[in-house]
Amino acid sequence: MQTINNSIRDSQETALLSRIIKWSWIILLAASATQLVFFWSEDLLAAILFSTISWKLFVGYFLRENILQKFPLSSLLVAGFVVTQLYFPIVFTTLEAKSAVNNLLMPNEVFLHTTLAFWVLLIAHITYTYIGRGISQSLRSALLYSGFFRTPNNTQVWLMGMVGLGVMTIGYFTGDTQGLKIPDTIVGKILWGLSNFTYAPYLILVGHLYGNNTKVTKKTLVALSLYTILVFAASIARNSRGAFIFGFTSLGIAYIISLLLGIYNIQRVKIFTARNFLIGALAVWLITGPIADLGIAMALVRGSRSEVSSAKLLEMTLEMYQDKSAIEVLKKIDNNEQLDWDERYLDNIFLARFCNLKFCDSSLMLASKVGGDDESVLERTINSMLSALPEPVLVALGIDVNKKEARNGSIADYLFYKSGANADVIGTFRVGHFSGIGMATFGWIYLLLLCITIIPIYIIFDSYSGLFKPNVKSQKTRTMFSFCGLLILTSIFQFLPSESVTVNISYLLRNWPETVVLYFLVYKATYLFSVVVRKFA
Repeated sequence: MQTINNSIRDSQETALLSRIIKWSWIILLAASATQLVFFWSEDLLAAILFSTISWKLFVGYFLRENILQKFPLSSLLVAGFVVTQLYFPIVFTTLEAKSAVNNLLMPNEVFLHTTLAFWVLLIAHITYTYIGRGISQSLRSALLYSGFFRTPNNTQVWLMGMVGLGVMTIGYFTGDTQGLKIPDTIVGKILWGLSNFTYAPYLILVGHLYGNNTKVTKKTLVALSLYTILVFAASIARNSRGAFIFGFTSLGIAYIISLLLGIYNIQRVKIFTARNFLIGALAVWLITGPIADLGIAMALVRGSRSEVSSAKLLEMTLEMYQDKSAIEVLKKIDNNEQLDWDERYLDNIFLARFCNLKFCDSSLMLASKVGGDDESVLERTINSMLSALPEPVLVALGIDVNKKEARNGSIADYLFYKSGANADVIGTFRVGHFSGIGMATFGWIYLLLLCITIIPIYIIFDSYSGLFKPNVKSQKTRTMFSFCGLLILTSIFQFLPSESVTVNISYLLRNWPETVVLYFLVYKATYLFSVVVRKFA
């Protein structure tokens, strides 16, 4: 009987996955047809062909049960790239009544490089499944033995969130006019890492992913609602739109993963219902209306954040939000206005965080001006990569790198300077793209470097999950996650595009070890504290 039930459940999961794939094609093809009818151009046709071919390859390989079950987080990384760089551009620009190649100076190059990069990620993933899976399993076993997959109780999760929010609040409301200033020291890195725990409480809603079978109560929902108000206040005071939506993005990604992996009862999942349609419509209205206006209000007061306290900045933002005329003026800025550095692609500033091809376009344009294999850009890129190492490690290895200079601005700043801009552009931290930076630094070899360096990233991310039996009664194993892996879901989804392929190496050298060590420390500290709380409660 149990075998029959498992077979039925498997067929239901397959049916749900098939429906998701079907509707993804309906949306993409409808958007593509609309684009071709109203914004016809040869460049647009090429962009749509690149996008549809890539989507076909992505769906055919990654959206399969065996791949999703065994390699969920590496698949999420690739999904984040192909969705934000090839799928969303067609769909989101259609919603804004724009061409997918609007404001792109090198549209063919943008979609060509993006498509080639996706194909490289696909080839790297296939290679990884043959040569790297065993390494990932060994790493997972080591983490499992160390208690990395132990389920934190709800008290721990709330404590993690309060610690993260506390770090944000202390930094933003103590007169620090620059937001959260983090010194490049061990203490500074710990503080910065702790702020990432701010969104931990939202994961209680998808507790089955990390082994928490506690039922979500109305009391929990009320507590999360009140907590959200505090997070919004800290995010606005920080003047960070990313911090504003980070927690909800992680929750949304976690829920989608739950459905794809069949962790929730598929029989009860009805995606296309009137209730869900109303919820979706409300979400679209919030994102395109009030939340977008709030984001614009944050942009309007950004120039004052170096002059006033964070508490005052919060007050100014809310006042500006009430000034609808100023918001409308900013929305209607002439798109034909020539700017030295132009990042405009989508009007909605929140959607633009998940879909902006202008960064790739601008980087490729700068690379074409500077030329390929530029030694000074290569030196800057390598120094930026090495600066990720702690100073004592650099000294021990005898590596002479000026960390202050290497971190004074982005590689895109330096490339912009090399293209003919004034030296004062360095330090403005323009957002670069690995395609343009790669062409200026390594030439076409950057694709090979991407292939080689992304495989260990796949190994690390998939070590955060594994196939387990969630309880004694269940006879079917399913994919479960370390709570640490769920905390960085949005970071995994947005891992690419990065500024340079060398970011992969920087992540391996410092970011990943710091993430693991800090999670262990926070888990142990909150566990001990929760034991004390329960003892005296």
